[in-house]
Amino acid sequence: MMDVAKFILHLAVGVIFFTAGVKKIAQPEVFKQIVLKYEILPDTFSVIISLWLPWIEAIIGGCILLGLWTKANSGISMFLLLVFIIFLLYLWTREIDIPCGCLPFDPGDSSILYAIFRDFLLFVFSLILFLSEECKFTPLAIFYRLRSKRSPAKRVAFCLGQRPNKKDAQHHHFP
Repeated sequence: MMDVAKFILHLAVGVIFFTAGVKKIAQPEVFKQIVLKYEILPDTFSVIISLWLPWIEAIIGGCILLGLWTKANSGISMFLLLVFIIFLLYLWTREIDIPCGCLPFDPGDSSILYAIFRDFLLFVFSLILFLSEECKFTPLAIFYRLRSKRSPAKRVAFCLGQRPNKKDAQHHHFP
């Protein structure tokens, strides 16, 4: 059951970061204007952030979806989310209500408090991924299990999370 929950967290965090990055990559000018409206950083730095951040988000999301370097990517996502939350709290204290520009399915009229809550929830999901063991159901984990030297029946059983008997364990390395 825990593996299914971890897989759902992989999907949630991965899809959200990947789609957020792709949306911003597809509309760089729109995202640049949103970042400039924050008025937190100098304009030059804001433009650089608006060009690089979408790519970082898309790569992090893709890696988490695949199960590639999950701990490192969930750690980076936690750092980004913490920065986002700090920026949003800064806007909220200054009573500046501008669209977040974060997600493709974000309602345009969502409040800053909603964005803070959503980012905090994503932070918790990323923290769980960071602290937990690798998920057995990510594409890379399944691929590595399937390409092992076991018989096809044993590969399928292992992919489903079944542990080998002692005789099999002596001849193969099981993660």
